[in-house]
Amino acid sequence: MERNQILPRFASMLKFVLEKASIKTQRQRFGEKALPFPPKVFVEIIKFLRLCLENEVSAEPSEEFDPGPPEKDAPAATKFLVSIEPINLTERYIEMLERFVGAEPGPVQCNALLQAVGCTFKTSAKSFAKKLRWIKTLLDDTREEVREPTAKLFALAAAEMDAEDFEHASQQLSEKFKEKNLELQHGIALALAHAYGRRVLLQRLSTNDNKDLTEWISFRTLVTDLLTPLLAMQSQPLLLSAVCLAIAELGRCGPLPLPDGGEDFEDIHSKFSLVQKLLKLLKNPKTPTRVRERSALALGQMCVGDERFPHQRLVISEFLESASEIKDVELQFTLGEALFYAAAGPQCNLGRDFWQTTESNVHCESGKETAIDWTLTQLCEKHARSTNPNVKVAAALWLLALVKYGQSMHEISKHLLNIQSAFMQLLGDSNDLVQDAASKGIGLVYEISDEVTKEKMITSLLGTLSDGRREVQKVRSWACFLRVLTPT
Repeated sequence: MERNQILPRFASMLKFVLEKASIKTQRQRFGEKALPFPPKVFVEIIKFLRLCLENEVSAEPSEEFDPGPPEKDAPAATKFLVSIEPINLTERYIEMLERFVGAEPGPVQCNALLQAVGCTFKTSAKSFAKKLRWIKTLLDDTREEVREPTAKLFALAAAEMDAEDFEHASQQLSEKFKEKNLELQHGIALALAHAYGRRVLLQRLSTNDNKDLTEWISFRTLVTDLLTPLLAMQSQPLLLSAVCLAIAELGRCGPLPLPDGGEDFEDIHSKFSLVQKLLKLLKNPKTPTRVRERSALALGQMCVGDERFPHQRLVISEFLESASEIKDVELQFTLGEALFYAAAGPQCNLGRDFWQTTESNVHCESGKETAIDWTLTQLCEKHARSTNPNVKVAAALWLLALVKYGQSMHEISKHLLNIQSAFMQLLGDSNDLVQDAASKGIGLVYEISDEVTKEKMITSLLGTLSDGRREVQKVRSWACFLRVLTPT
């Protein structure tokens, strides 16, 4: 279905909705506040408006009639929203969303408000900085789907403040953490992490200044006194999940304000000790899967924002060694993503400002070292040839993840023939999941290769299938790579 043929222009649809809203607001009240439409109807209107916006700005609109994450296609949406006529149309859209969230908070309206403010933060974030008290009232909502976008909204507004006001706002929010309200503590941890993370990210991207963040006292206090102690709260998976998300966001944005540490150091507040605590969560089978997934992402993302992260090889080695112990397939998928972040390090496009920079506009610096070469060697020469079924599943899924997330990187492209060979080995495994991942991997490797490499791959594939150099067992679906052999 071609959505661009059935969805109206965003500006036209928004004008229509605002016109109807201005009429209906005068005579309809829902709860204590006047709203132009019943809440359930309003939610569907907001979803439709976001779909219209996505349809105009996205190169690949979602096939489902459900808007994606607020950050999806944000740079394109930013250019679009600041250019639509009349000039105040976007401002009126934000005001409408703000009124709806204030009267009836919900995931759809909160995500829409976050998207609108994020895409216009240079003008709207400053006005929202005056509304932090209102934003903070949403951080204790009973729904995590409301607290998470609210935390990001708080960060967008707070990050635009001057240094003194930022410190004051953060301190006020930190003091509320003492209240024994689990949902509020969860929201505060995320809000502070996103706020400090964005502040560090904007500083790093604007000045490329890698000054010692351990001198930033309030930032260090956030990590050592508020976040790190939560890692020991095994009885509170919600807070464990929040602190892992918080560390992941901080690690993505820049170096953590901690000393490096190491086995020979006894400092309990160091990057090394934090890595050990997260690894303990990841490896503990009694830890909820969601917490294990987020601890893996936190470990991977700590390598992204810190150009000199000293424990990168340790993180990757521990991931690779965990392959034989982890049977949960969902966790294996997440570990593949985390492994790529850890191996790519600062060259990973995850360390960008999602609101302003697209993935394709992140340019890897040539000559910069990554750990991708070593990681691929381990996966292709060791894990893919293992007889342990868990390790083979990990090899297939993790190789696929590395190719998927790093397909534009030179370190990946120079290993494509070796990666294809590993996938061919895995294709003969009796496990359906391994076969599916391997066949998808072969198709993806072919798609991203140049013509010379494609010819070599086809020759290798034909040799394997016709000469019997590798005995391939029954494969459930050959479609993903048989098209490689078919001329177009």
